[in-house]
Amino acid sequence: MIIVLVGAVVLAPVVVMADLRRWRPLPVLLWLAGTAAAVTWVRSLDAGPGAVGGQGGLFAGIGWLLTALAAAVLSVAAARRGVPRQRPRHGR
Repeated sequence: MIIVLVGAVVLAPVVVMADLRRWRPLPVLLWLAGTAAAVTWVRSLDAGPGAVGGQGGLFAGIGWLLTALAAAVLSVAAARRGVPRQRPRHGR
């Protein structure tokens, strides 16, 4: 579960930006912020009380996970902003 969540945060924006071939500053900065929040969340899983917000459980530091997911979603949205929609080609 942890690998899926961290993978979604780290890889989804990169895949979208690479597919669109658009590496603009805002999506990249949001992606970096999301990656940093995901790393902080993973570190808080094994931390003791009083550390980065960890109590040692899966939901320790859940705010970091939510921040990472929000940053990843905003990064994908910012990367896709301004992409023209393709019209269907009927019979041509």
